[in-house]
Amino acid sequence: MKTLIVYYSLEGNTEYAVNRITQQIDADTLRLVPVKPYKTKGLRKFLWGGRSAMMAEKPKLQKYDVDLFTYDRVIFGFPVWASNFTPPLRTFIEENREGLEDMEIAAFACQSGGGAEKALARLCKFLEIDEFEAEAVFIDPKSKQSAETDEAIDDFCDELIENDVEYEDLEAEEFEAEELEDDELGRLQKLAGAAGVAALKSIASMAGLKELSVLADLVSVEDLKKLAGLPLPLLEKAVASVKGLRNGGGKGFFSHWNYKKHAKFCTAVYLGLYAIDMTLSYIIIKKILDRLDEKEDLKAAEDPAAEG
Repeated sequence: MKTLIVYYSLEGNTEYAVNRITQQIDADTLRLVPVKPYKTKGLRKFLWGGRSAMMAEKPKLQKYDVDLFTYDRVIFGFPVWASNFTPPLRTFIEENREGLEDMEIAAFACQSGGGAEKALARLCKFLEIDEFEAEAVFIDPKSKQSAETDEAIDDFCDELIENDVEYEDLEAEEFEAEELEDDELGRLQKLAGAAGVAALKSIASMAGLKELSVLADLVSVEDLKKLAGLPLPLLEKAVASVKGLRNGGGKGFFSHWNYKKHAKFCTAVYLGLYAIDMTLSYIIIKKILDRLDEKEDLKAAEDPAAEG
């Protein structure tokens, strides 16, 4: 996963953690710097920083350049102020909500005392997500450097790396599935034409199938050519009729025929041709969906555990 670490560091503790993380995972970094810097010494450091965090302020940041749409994951890092995340992160998130949508998000907090869990929970809520991909708390990694804290940072990295492997495996599976489907569609288009493939897509959509390749395996080229010349509304009625027969008996076949409309606007010849096309499409589609059911039943029989 292409990763960006967005962080604010006042005394160097968060930056220390970021540097250790980037030694183990491939990630870009973005340090947030307020236009008006926070105090780093004395009582004013705690009063000003704590007040700013509790008041949920959004300080203006120095100009930064980042395109979040090029990343798969963002890791937020921050010191804990008054059991809250630091205000510069609030500004960044508010300025980039669209880019953060549907993205994997992890976070870590650095603290001297307590409140990190509350701070992470508040950040999660502000991001409007259910949970972080990974989260961690580090005790002043720089000013109180210890083997225990370094190990905690390493554990955080291990979790991210493990997630990377799972993500890459999933992407590979999806890519292979797309390639197989593209190959199958290309084969069918050569044999039955674009209209045939369009008809197949329509049937798959109406039948509630997400993977077109499942249906493509069950359709003969001859049937596909016959369906290719039929209008979409008729295909819709044929699919509905097949499903109606299964759900409600024989009435389902004729439930989508509008006799009054056709008696009024169509000739007997047109009605005859319509009936022929409707019957033909019904027979073909029923055969296709029956094959699909047989395939699913066979799969379930081979793997009984899948039903549970």
